[in-house]
Amino acid sequence: MLVQPPFCRLSLSPHKWLKYVMFAICGAHGVLATVQGQAVQDDTDFADISESYLYTPYDMHPRFIDYQALNDRVTSTTGSRRAPYFRGCVMTRDGSRCIVTRADPDECDAAHIIPKGKGDAYIQLIVQSRRDLYYSPEIDISISSIDDVRNGILVRKDLHCGLGRGKIAFLKTPNSVLSCDDIPREGNVARTSQDLSSRITMQHLVEDLSYAPVPDLDAHLTSAEELFPPAIILDYVYGAAAYQLWKSNQQVHEKLQTYFTDNYQLTLRRWSPGSEPDDDCDADYVPGPITPPGIGEDSDGMWLDPMDEMNLALMIHSGVSLKDWAANSQQQQEEEEERERGASQAKVMEWIGRIEDIQAVAV
Repeated sequence: MLVQPPFCRLSLSPHKWLKYVMFAICGAHGVLATVQGQAVQDDTDFADISESYLYTPYDMHPRFIDYQALNDRVTSTTGSRRAPYFRGCVMTRDGSRCIVTRADPDECDAAHIIPKGKGDAYIQLIVQSRRDLYYSPEIDISISSIDDVRNGILVRKDLHCGLGRGKIAFLKTPNSVLSCDDIPREGNVARTSQDLSSRITMQHLVEDLSYAPVPDLDAHLTSAEELFPPAIILDYVYGAAAYQLWKSNQQVHEKLQTYFTDNYQLTLRRWSPGSEPDDDCDADYVPGPITPPGIGEDSDGMWLDPMDEMNLALMIHSGVSLKDWAANSQQQQEEEEERERGASQAKVMEWIGRIEDIQAVAV
């Protein structure tokens, strides 16, 4: 895979950063080399940066990112009814302030890291396909809902917009390639997450040249670490944003298109009653192509899961009306959402109880 390096301002170890980005894009560890085939050293000086590199994954079956991952203008399995609850959980975890600027909640959005329009099946696919790259007995990285609190962060509205357009991404260190010291701190040493040995750093992949730029600060997270956005999610979106900005090789792009068709496309074509496309007034809305009518689409332009199509045919054959089928399906979805809300609430309340116990002991 051919790589052209972006700005070296994002890391003090540019070759290690490039290797990390390629890991995030490919979903596989590998070797970074010059176009002449010479493996590069992680600690090479800035003066030795080349114009192009080759990345060779160790794994014969890389788990590539979706090259359209930041385009959330798709029909989703997730409706908007979950939005207030999702915001409440994210605010509870993040202390009701922007995790970067500490702005007040009325200036902030509860932003989905993987866009909400992608739906539950999409985030499940990402976690299941890449889980072995992050496996640890102490860490639970099973995520079944796009509205899981670990797929959210509270950020100022302008930063949410930048995140949705791939101009901003969050980098967690240490990871399999980068150490905490490989990433500039921008004078915010004391603002690391709970002063832990790990960092989640907001980075402007596109340099912020506005009148009042926000520096690349560490996230201010005060909750239990198991509720933080996990590396598996942050790395995926970082890789997708980097690829969107710096892709340059048509052969590589065709490979990612094929992978998208074979792996992601079906998860984006599932429809359930009550779901709706992402609102184009949202800060994270990115215009994209409208899916043309085709096989698996009904007369109203709504995608049906293949199993739903079969169930619908059987119900119509047995005399069940379309209206009754839709009502029954919506009831099933609401029951599933209620179960998910209960599970998320339990996680948040467990954390709150833990904090209260610590405060009681301190008193």
